[in-house]
Amino acid sequence: MSLFAKNVFLLFVLMLVSVSNVFGSGLFPETHVTITNNLTGHLDLAFHCKSGDNDLGTQVLRYNETFLWKFRPNLLKTTLFFCAFKWKNSQQTGMKQYAKSGVVGKFSKLDQITMYLFANNVFFLFVLMLASMSNVFGSDFFAQTHVTITNNLTGHLDLTFHCKSGDDDLGAQVLRYNETFMWKFRPNLLKTTLFFCSFEWKNSPKVWFDIYKTNRDEAVCEEWCCWKIQQTGPCMTFLDNHHDCYKWNKH
Repeated sequence: MSLFAKNVFLLFVLMLVSVSNVFGSGLFPETHVTITNNLTGHLDLAFHCKSGDNDLGTQVLRYNETFLWKFRPNLLKTTLFFCAFKWKNSQQTGMKQYAKSGVVGKFSKLDQITMYLFANNVFFLFVLMLASMSNVFGSDFFAQTHVTITNNLTGHLDLTFHCKSGDDDLGAQVLRYNETFMWKFRPNLLKTTLFFCSFEWKNSPKVWFDIYKTNRDEAVCEEWCCWKIQQTGPCMTFLDNHHDCYKWNKH
């Protein structure tokens, strides 16, 4: 787990560096808006700007003077500043200024480039994450599970069985004594993978067993789950020759 924690921390640092490379020194860059008095007749300009969160108060600019403020647009792209303007012998007029329109329209192409770079960096981080997890969990992060069924019936009887999961149907199979059938699959990430099988042999009723259940078998047999089928029930076998035997499912 310590190795996993180190890899997660490394990914977090890489993500911060990557996002910083996209957005510059500020992780969430500020937008700057300027208003310059360009009235004919060199008149004074009075204005009052607000947003849902900020009130910039009443400002007065002499001819050619500039007022600047800065803010961080919200992630939903709904930031709105609206202003009232007035000068000598004029009626008050209102203007709505979106954070990324009008004067700030120059940001539109930059915004597209930024989003493109951000997408590339996210993809790069995803690849790094998979590589890191591969280092943690082994060369094959999404390893396949192998299940084997061996006919170990006394009396050397033939074994007929049929295994299914929610996604796969392996069809009816017949094994002679000591023959083995094998299949492989990738358990789902939700750990709900289930293969269930029916078994029958000469003069026997049909019996059932859940031959693979992720929550039961993943930690026990890992990538190889090997079963020997006997009349009394299936037995999972291990390399050290010990085995765990189960009873048939109750109907």
